[in-house]
Amino acid sequence: MIMTFSPDHGGLDSTTLWAAAGLVVALGLFIWGLLPGNRGIPKAYKPVISLLGFIGILVAGSTVFFSTWASLKIGPVEVAQAGIETPYGQTNYANIRKISLEKDQPASFFPATSNEAGVTFLLIEELSGKTHVLSSDNYPVQEILTAIKQQMEKLKDRKN
Repeated sequence: MIMTFSPDHGGLDSTTLWAAAGLVVALGLFIWGLLPGNRGIPKAYKPVISLLGFIGILVAGSTVFFSTWASLKIGPVEVAQAGIETPYGQTNYANIRKISLEKDQPASFFPATSNEAGVTFLLIEELSGKTHVLSSDNYPVQEILTAIKQQMEKLKDRKN
């Protein structure tokens, strides 16, 4: 193994994740305490409050679930002498058809300013058609591209 690139971050940061989890628990306890008995809330408002609480639980719970799932799916990228390993699998340099950086600019009616960065994707396409896509939101894609090209050049020099 030559180089390992760990993800910068996966999903939400821990503060937001714990805040969303706390919101799920708080709203669940609120609805649970609201439903039985008369707690001074008019009977006509209880269904509306319950519905809004349920929607809040659904949104916050989905945030917790999908953020945790995304962080589990994002793993390290290893650049070795013979090939690379991404969260999408392994491939040898001989099996790579094309490597490119693609910039994704957000669509806008107004011209882009210099501080709108957008997202850059590193696309690694294999001969079989399988594609490894790495986002600049999670990985240092320029450094990974440089490391891959250096290893491919070394491999080409050894063959010659």
